[in-house]
Amino acid sequence: MAKLGFGMLLIMQNEWSKCAGDIAKFYAIAAQAGHHPRPPLILTNVSCAESSSEANERALKYLGAKWDSIENHYRFSDGHLAKVRGYESYEALSKTYAKMKDPAARAKATEFYVSIQIIGTPQDCLEKIAELKRLTGLDHLICEFAWGGLPHEEAETNMRLFAAEVLPVLQRDRAFAGPLATAARRKPDGEHDNVFTPA
Repeated sequence: MAKLGFGMLLIMQNEWSKCAGDIAKFYAIAAQAGHHPRPPLILTNVSCAESSSEANERALKYLGAKWDSIENHYRFSDGHLAKVRGYESYEALSKTYAKMKDPAARAKATEFYVSIQIIGTPQDCLEKIAELKRLTGLDHLICEFAWGGLPHEEAETNMRLFAAEVLPVLQRDRAFAGPLATAARRKPDGEHDNVFTPA
């Protein structure tokens, strides 16, 4: 993808520092091919609540249940994708998903997964997004607010709190502005004021 000049979409499934390393490698490969891709787009799960404990409990319960929805869709644990041309890299996932039948392994995997998402109070979310931006240079963040069977009302509460208390800061605070946002601010019509907008 880097050699073809495409930009990068990262789904947060690893430690942020490792993602930063992957981005650096991607840029290096792109540069060797004469390309200068845009900053990465990052997709993450968000659990935003009035208290850190509420946000964390929701994330542990429902992001923990997300393992099942992913397994039901892809059937990673049976290893069949490793035999499909172009999907050979999924073979490693068959071992990971096979372990999900063990409650201790599942709990450990869930804790790790929750730790690399945007979880907490609105202020926690802002601090985590700032750190993610510092490490990765992102200028677009794609947020998932409903996962693992999270009831609609809770998903809506999650999204509305983020929209009311986190999004306005992302839109106004220059610390979150990327190169595209800075360029957009110079436009006389002001049509594209920032990059953090509801989808």
